[in-house]
Amino acid sequence: MSRLRSILSVTAIFVLGMIVGGLLAFGLVDRIQRRAFVEGGGGAVADLMARRLSYRLRADKTQREQFRQIYREAAGDLEVVRRKVAPDLREIFERSEKKFRAILRPEQLAEFDRITAQLRATWERDNLVDPPPAK
Repeated sequence: MSRLRSILSVTAIFVLGMIVGGLLAFGLVDRIQRRAFVEGGGGAVADLMARRLSYRLRADKTQREQFRQIYREAAGDLEVVRRKVAPDLREIFERSEKKFRAILRPEQLAEFDRITAQLRATWERDNLVDPPPAK
């Protein structure tokens, strides 16, 4: 019985190690992608996407550089579009927020304010759209 218990203990430790290792690896990949998408801007995103496409297509060196350039051009174009639509997005968010506020009970407003504050912080951090002004 003691031998079986030892085997089960070692197996449990091994399985837990695999789970923890997988979660840590997932977190690392998520952090790398977030850094590329958020902190690195369009150029870093373009480079990441070009590397992924190059790997999957087994691209040669010339193709890899062309992929990178195409993605970088697209990133610049997307930034121009983002700046154009940001005011419209802000207006939509503000209009929706007013509609939500009109139907919420007083006890719900405090939690709603926390949620909208978190969203504003995310918008500012990720530079997704120009955030609506704080109420």
